[in-house]
Amino acid sequence: MKKLTPVQIKSDSDLAKQLGTQEISRSMPLSRDPVKYPVFRVPTNKKVLIYVPNHTVLNKDGEEELRMDKPYIHAVSVRKNSWEYYRCTSGLVDEELGFDGSCPLCDGASEPWDLAKYQIEDKCRAQGLNPDDKENETVKGIRQQAFSARVLNDAEQYVTFPIVVFETVNDDGKTPVMSDDGKNVVFKIMWYSIRKSTYDEKWGSCLENMEDEPTHPGGLFFTLDFTYTPKSGDPNARDSARNLKVYNKTVKDSEKLRAALDKATEDWTPAVAQQMVIRNNIYTVEDLKSVADEVLETTRNLIALYESKSVTGSGIEKNEMAGMIGKKKEENDGEIPIVMDETDED
Repeated sequence: MKKLTPVQIKSDSDLAKQLGTQEISRSMPLSRDPVKYPVFRVPTNKKVLIYVPNHTVLNKDGEEELRMDKPYIHAVSVRKNSWEYYRCTSGLVDEELGFDGSCPLCDGASEPWDLAKYQIEDKCRAQGLNPDDKENETVKGIRQQAFSARVLNDAEQYVTFPIVVFETVNDDGKTPVMSDDGKNVVFKIMWYSIRKSTYDEKWGSCLENMEDEPTHPGGLFFTLDFTYTPKSGDPNARDSARNLKVYNKTVKDSEKLRAALDKATEDWTPAVAQQMVIRNNIYTVEDLKSVADEVLETTRNLIALYESKSVTGSGIEKNEMAGMIGKKKEENDGEIPIVMDETDED
């Protein structure tokens, strides 16, 4: 390793001052520009007061709906308990940009399922169990562990749109904090991204229960309630997201405020979301193929080993598996949980 030379820092320099207050973020970045275009993160066991800017478009049926980006996204396991997210390119065609309607991640998504089935059969056979006996608790556990350990998930659709998040007193989700002069509310504009299935379920039920049954949340205030009582341990962001409840909130005399917030978010378009929200970024087919080949390398090696053993009718020994997986498997040793998202109920 190259011999390093330490930097000499003056005691009264700006850098010296920063060393005393240095903080390290352990969370994955969500935005290409987190200062100008931050992405909303689920708070743990709190309520959040928000406004949804009223920017709409007409859908294919001629109905008004909220303007939003609607990406299909693959979750890819990069290390134990850590995931990256890539936008699916299936169905996208642009000869100049190299999009031919294919998606290498979609093409490879069946392979982790195949590996899981081999693993289930192998482990059940070793214990004298029927892998199809889904009522057996041991078999259930084996199946859950195998399916949870998939390193590449099928694409799921998300929706992404801007929201205005108000700072509230003691995070109560209802009493806005005012500026020092007492004239303005304190807020931050952020991207909000959530699985479409969750949006349809939780936001949809809220809209359906409103008196005028609006078709979209644009121009309205809401409380996002992430509070819950854990069965054990402390609350966490994952379970807070799972317990999301959406409530419409009436804010009197808010016409000027809503108009100002709509104007401030005019440029927060789906095109900007595609550039700034990392999960919504669009990559070339070639780049996605590289991702797929790398993440599926161990999966493909194990499948090849299982298929070669199926010819002789024998199972895979642990030492054989270790040899096929090598160092990469050691880093990923242990069960990989089902992918959990920071901005929805999973």
